[in-house]
Amino acid sequence: MNDRAEASPIGGTTTRPLVVIGVGNTMRRDDGVGPAVIDALRERSPTVDDALVELLTLDGESTGLVEAWRHRFAAIVIDASKGPGPPGAIRRLDASSDHLPSSPSVTSWHAAGVGPAIALAEELDLRPRAVIVFAVDVADLSPGEGLSPLVAQAVRATAERVEAELADLRRSMEAASIPDKLTP
Repeated sequence: MNDRAEASPIGGTTTRPLVVIGVGNTMRRDDGVGPAVIDALRERSPTVDDALVELLTLDGESTGLVEAWRHRFAAIVIDASKGPGPPGAIRRLDASSDHLPSSPSVTSWHAAGVGPAIALAEELDLRPRAVIVFAVDVADLSPGEGLSPLVAQAVRATAERVEAELADLRRSMEAASIPDKLTP
């Protein structure tokens, strides 16, 4: 995992403007889909984790998510979901335009997960300009390692969608003249 803040040449710290967070526990089967996507991004494109983008894995606790994305232009979150689709279905939710319920069943299976973190960040005025959530519907949350076959197949497709989202966010940053490093 990378350091969240780096030394600034003028003192203080700087933060990379984009963060991708894989939420989950790799010891609860399909709950490990978020970290698996982060691993896939690192393997597929080592340049994704560059001067602009930080790749993280977290357990999904709300205050940890808020801390990880504060002072950022945008955050992309990948999490397991007990959503309406079949296992492996991928849904893209935009926190700036879609209402993300605080119920864990839609955006995350974690009781204090992505939905509550977004609500907390909005209340504290710490939400980035964009928070995009890729919710992957899961089948097996039992103890143990390894993803179920349908969820494992969704890892590559989710990584591709995250890469496309990052390309769009980079263009948005350029258009808005956002610097490569943000000073909190």
